Amino acid sequence: MTAPDADLLEEYNVSQENRSSVYTIAGWISDCEHGSSRNNNERQFIFINRRPSEYPKISKLIAAVYREFNRKTIRSTL
Repeated sequence: MTAPDADLLEEYNVSQENRSSVYTIAGWISDCEHGSSRNNNERQFIFINRRPSEYPKISKLIAAVYREFNRKTIRSTL
């Protein structure tokens, strides 16, 4: 995992001082190759502390990064 750069921190309004190494992100995401994922986002599940969660900013961030690699399909996230 790489640390976010200054542009990303600014976009999400996070100051360098507020960053913490206490948090860990783990999960699975579908392959970025064409044809390996779905055409809609019905298969996206986000869990925080083992509880299902709906966080639009997290979903949008995952989608934005995924679209950089595959613009025609939507990722499956767990």
